[in-house]
Amino acid sequence: METVQAYNERNISGIKEEDVNISITGTVVNREENGFVVDDGSQSLRVLMENSVKDNDYVRIFGKLVRSNEGLVLYGDALQDLSKIDKFLYQKVRKMLHGELS
Repeated sequence: METVQAYNERNISGIKEEDVNISITGTVVNREENGFVVDDGSQSLRVLMENSVKDNDYVRIFGKLVRSNEGLVLYGDALQDLSKIDKFLYQKVRKMLHGELS
């Protein structure tokens, strides 16, 4: 039986060398032909996947991180639309859960 690796939630600037399956949360800042660019406030990352997101949508993407000559690219497996949540409260809770706030 094949073992499936869990997705590690990361800030884009906190991506580690050993990361493969990750999830990132951020705002869509640029649509492209085969995907889009997401900015989480720490950095931006190119995401390749078919979708119907629009600029300024707040999303969480689960995918496989690939290192290429052009830098890091996330091949998206799933997308969650978070546009209707309070993103500031979401970020605060996330930081608390990860021990970034006291």
